[in-house]
Amino acid sequence: MLIVIVIDLSHYLPTTERLRRTHNHWGFTCTCALCSSSPVQQSASDSRLRRIRELEVLIYQTHAESESQTPMLEQTQADSTVLAKELLGLYEEEGLDGALVRAYDNLATAWKRKGSLEKAKMWAGKGVAAAALWPGPESAEGARMQKVLV
Repeated sequence: MLIVIVIDLSHYLPTTERLRRTHNHWGFTCTCALCSSSPVQQSASDSRLRRIRELEVLIYQTHAESESQTPMLEQTQADSTVLAKELLGLYEEEGLDGALVRAYDNLATAWKRKGSLEKAKMWAGKGVAAAALWPGPESAEGARMQKVLV
């Protein structure tokens, strides 16, 4: 019988929890720039990560409501672009370059739904370029943004 143990070291975990899990599971103390930063810097990062998680859920819910043809308030539609821009800034501030594709995809989707194809194409172009690095041009996000550019 094969037993697989999955260790969640998600970037969303607070610094102290990531440090604890790294030490408990692999027996070393991480000394990366974040883990060895001051408690003030770690706390600020933890707050940004909490907000990133909140924004991703809010944006997903907004897009899911739109796809289900549930009537949405105009204010909610406008908020999806504001939320996605905030998310983009937080990804950049945290150095989560691999996640930028999600923010670009969210912005392209939100602007397309609002009827602004020019802005949708601008964000999709940035997203396609980012997707070429990670997660790849054939990823769901990369493919979706390729369609916006056509």
